[in-house]
Amino acid sequence: MLVLEKIGQWLMPYKYINKDRLDEELARLNNDSNTTKSKKKIRSKKKPKMSIEEEKQRNDFLERGEIGVSLTTISKNMDREDALSRLKLSGYDVAYYFHNKQYHQLAVKFEAKSGWRYHKRNNTKRKGFKPLIYHKVRRNEDYTHMIPVGFHGSENDERLLIGYASKINRGSLKKFEKYIIDMNNTESILWFVSIENQFDGSVKWHTVVWDEEGHIIKEETFHDTTKFVWIS
Repeated sequence: MLVLEKIGQWLMPYKYINKDRLDEELARLNNDSNTTKSKKKIRSKKKPKMSIEEEKQRNDFLERGEIGVSLTTISKNMDREDALSRLKLSGYDVAYYFHNKQYHQLAVKFEAKSGWRYHKRNNTKRKGFKPLIYHKVRRNEDYTHMIPVGFHGSENDERLLIGYASKINRGSLKKFEKYIIDMNNTESILWFVSIENQFDGSVKWHTVVWDEEGHIIKEETFHDTTKFVWIS
């Protein structure tokens, strides 16, 4: 039982976190959201070494269709200050999700070395995925994770993936994600993604990552000018 509990704490640490402080003093934590952290040397990302028993437990976990974050749907869209305030008080791997006709958002805090916990992929599950946001003409489109799959393990959860331009997903977005995964090798991160429907039918993807003190590690915006289907 001790081995299973240890593995559970590694895969799903949010289950071991006391979240009673989540809604306390949100307003007073807004001051640091625009403070940019000084740049650090990029670390080389490495997949974690796992024992045979840990690999088996991880594989069983994914085969059951579970995911490594606790998803909470919230009633109002977040701006960056709201997201930062929530995440500063949040436990690790507690994800806040919002979706309506204009916004598709996710905010979650990860402890250090979280980016490679679920590096095994499942292409079969991804084939059955039915996104809420996708191209009207489904060419040059990837099923794109809002936060890389290594952090959460999901291949077919409509809250965590959308259809997005292959060029962006495999280019500038991938470069952004690699940078954050490298930073996460040594420190905890607070990650906010806000995907926003535009008046012309295109979609903008805004993302910002902070450290635990609220300093910006990196932020960027990606614009897919393709016409989208957006299911509200």
